[in-house]
Amino acid sequence: MANEHFYPEIEPYRTGELRVDDLHTLYYEECGTPDGLPILFVHGGPGAGCTTTGRRFFDPDRFRSLVLRGIWMLRDEEIHWWLYEMGKIQPELWRRLDREDRLRSIPAFAVHGRYDLVCPVKNLDDLSRAWPELDAVIVPDAGHSSHEPGITRELVAATARIAETGSPVRG
Repeated sequence: MANEHFYPEIEPYRTGELRVDDLHTLYYEECGTPDGLPILFVHGGPGAGCTTTGRRFFDPDRFRSLVLRGIWMLRDEEIHWWLYEMGKIQPELWRRLDREDRLRSIPAFAVHGRYDLVCPVKNLDDLSRAWPELDAVIVPDAGHSSHEPGITRELVAATARIAETGSPVRG
């Protein structure tokens, strides 16, 4: 789903695969300008994959974007990992928002669709209450996809602010 908020289509200048373990690899693309502001774009979650539209959130003349894609096969062990084990990576951050003080000095912007059925908008509300410095927008007519026009508009505007001011936070 393309919309008028995206930058023009581009091709990566470098692609590759990063071996994670004996079974898993991550595909990556480097796009934009090699000397541009570095920015990391990670796909939206299990099963989301990565499309050519992911390259279009960033001004190719200003950013060097690294696009990563993982593979989610919906196997029992992946579901178990996602629901019950992922918190082992950073258990101090997983279940409670009692360490938000570690984030408060980082300029950050979050955008969330009002009708997101995958990640409830309550999560953004909880995070915003715990992290008042977070600049957050709820797009009233969007769901989960970053390719929905309202979400794309906000994400592209945030990357433009990074290029112009060094921060995604609105004035």
